Amino acid sequence: NACYIMTGDHLDYLLAVLNSQAITWYSYVTNMNKTGVGDVQVGGQNIATFPIPFYDANKIELIELAELANSIINKNINLPFIDSKIEGLVSMIYGFTSEETNFLHSFVSSLRKSI
Repeated sequence: NACYIMTGDHLDYLLAVLNSQAITWYSYVTNMNKTGVGDVQVGGQNIATFPIPFYDANKIELIELAELANSIINKNINLPFIDSKIEGLVSMIYGFTSEETNFLHSFVSSLRKSI
C-alpha cells in the first residue's frame, strides 16, 4: 500500500487533467498497473510519465479549467455540465481534433460499461 501527497500550485488544474478522458485512455494504452478488478493503479512513477501540458497562467483556458475543477470540489455546479466543459478544454489544450475527442469519449464510455 502507498499514499502519495502532492503539494504546490495549480493542483486544481492537475486534478482536471488527471481525471480527463485523455489520461484515462493514455493509462490504458500504456499498460499501466491495474488492480484485481481492473482499476488503474497510479503511482508516482506513472504520473511522472504522463504527457501533462505545462500550466501557463496567461492562458485563459487553463485558468477556466482550474476554476471548473474547483467548482466540482466545492460541489457548486451540475457535474455532467462541468465534466463536459472540462473535457472540451482538455481537448483544446492537447490540440485534439473533433474525431480524436469523439474517439476518447467512445473509448471511456465503453470502458465504463465494461466495469
